[in-house]
Amino acid sequence: MQNYANILGAVVKQARLDLKLSQFEVADQINADDRTILNIEHCKGNPKLEILWPLIRALKIDANTIFYPETQNRTSTQFQMQQFISQCSETEVKLLLNISKTIINTLRTHDGTQIDQK
Repeated sequence: MQNYANILGAVVKQARLDLKLSQFEVADQINADDRTILNIEHCKGNPKLEILWPLIRALKIDANTIFYPETQNRTSTQFQMQQFISQCSETEVKLLLNISKTIINTLRTHDGTQIDQK
């Protein structure tokens, strides 16, 4: 359980800082006490789902970063890209995907490493 608290605390704090929010602002958004956020960030707490779910959503946290941390090696730029894409329509995402594949393919071909265009 302690490992979970450490992971949750680190992820929540980083997401809050990335969004430039105070603990008070986050607590206000999810209708919680600001000590709740403080405790979570200091790995002293086991929040109930009624707190965890709105917290994850308010901070735009990918739940996989909490529940499958071993698969997460995202940089701040990757986080920003994911946040940007999450605000796009399905049509915009499809266009971005095709454009991105073309750009990456061009870059990698130039470097001598070609990617699959599927």
